[in-house]
Amino acid sequence: MEAGSAVPTRSYTYDGATPQSLAAFLLRECREHFCAYGHCKRALSKGRVKVDGVVAHAGAVVAAGQVVSFEPTHEVRLMQDAAGSTHRRIVYYERVPVVAETDHWAVVLKPPGLVMDSEA
Repeated sequence: MEAGSAVPTRSYTYDGATPQSLAAFLLRECREHFCAYGHCKRALSKGRVKVDGVVAHAGAVVAAGQVVSFEPTHEVRLMQDAAGSTHRRIVYYERVPVVAETDHWAVVLKPPGLVMDSEA
């Protein structure tokens, strides 16, 4: 893991035959990160999505063979309780500065109120 970067970049290759709206592609292929069309448009407007390494804009279209990448801010996980019912759990990623780390420990500057989850 690179110092100061706890969220890995996600990459997806578009393999469709015809060009498609980038927001529609994100919504279809990346459901665990983009739950609604508004989330896709917001990520695009903030410059968080790249196509072939170039920042994409809100009206972008993706074509066959292009690589779409982004750093997610959250992930939706399906959790099952003891009774067997399935529930959605949204896990938000928070960037915290990494001061030092080894294979066994890390020293971070955690802001007050940020809950650290060992399952994440």
